[in-house]
Amino acid sequence: MNRRALFGAALASVTGCGSNGRSPLHSVKIAAGTPQGVYHELAKAFAAEIRSRWRIPADVLTSNESIDNLRMVAEGHADIGFATVDICDLALQGDWPFSGVLPIAALAGLYEDYLQIIIADSGQIAQLRDLRNRRVSLGGEKSGTEFVADRILRTVGLDQNKITSVYHLPADVAAIQMLAGSLDAFFVMGGLPTLSVQDLAGRMKVRLLSIPDEAGYVRDDYRQIYLLRSIPSGTYGMDREISTIGVGNVMVIHKDAPDETAFRLTELLLASKQALVRAHPEALRLGPRTAVATFKIPLHQGALRYYRETKPFLG
Repeated sequence: MNRRALFGAALASVTGCGSNGRSPLHSVKIAAGTPQGVYHELAKAFAAEIRSRWRIPADVLTSNESIDNLRMVAEGHADIGFATVDICDLALQGDWPFSGVLPIAALAGLYEDYLQIIIADSGQIAQLRDLRNRRVSLGGEKSGTEFVADRILRTVGLDQNKITSVYHLPADVAAIQMLAGSLDAFFVMGGLPTLSVQDLAGRMKVRLLSIPDEAGYVRDDYRQIYLLRSIPSGTYGMDREISTIGVGNVMVIHKDAPDETAFRLTELLLASKQALVRAHPEALRLGPRTAVATFKIPLHQGALRYYRETKPFLG
């Protein structure tokens, strides 16, 4: 049975599927990235809302960030997932690291991830080029973080072969390794604050590397995908603002999911804002007007119907 038929069967016996009513699905699986990441924190809160409001099982699936999340949704292993728009764009084009076009669509735009390059505060790393002879984690292997790290490093003529010791660690593991003195720097693509970095900053002195020139190069090369952004002073105890790049996040669903399923999930997501905010402050950005901003990623027709009916740009 194909995915649309499976979704249709789940809907066949359902009536009154409002955000507090019966569910359009028998269960929901959320592809959510690594523990302590913003995706994971928001997914746990949303899963709790699904269980509370719809009275169905809702599971949060650990993954290796956006690339894994998109594959899980496309292959039917997850119903919805979180992903950055740069990786979604590659999936919709069928470009590397994907071997073909993935059948995904957006339910909502969420918040922005920031590229964070965390360095041990020894004073020996002042610019991106200084990573050449260091021990550096670029994020999990084949993760969205690694993908962005590669793009940034290439602006200064670095690739993984030109760094002395390259590791592929998720942020929570990289933070542990830096605390142990085994890493000089690690890359994170995440919302502010990223909990693993915040925890690390509470245990040792760290700095974030400012990359104003490199951020500009990447923004110019990939217009409409990356944005020039600043990490405010005070974040992780820093005494100055950090220049970096940002990229939007979206919640995705299989493009062949029934319209009613996408409609109700979008409705519930927006209705769950306060619970999501309690899980992580990045959810403050969630709202009907910002949710329709999915950049180049098309909205599912069911989500589009929700926004048309709620008319977010009126009033």
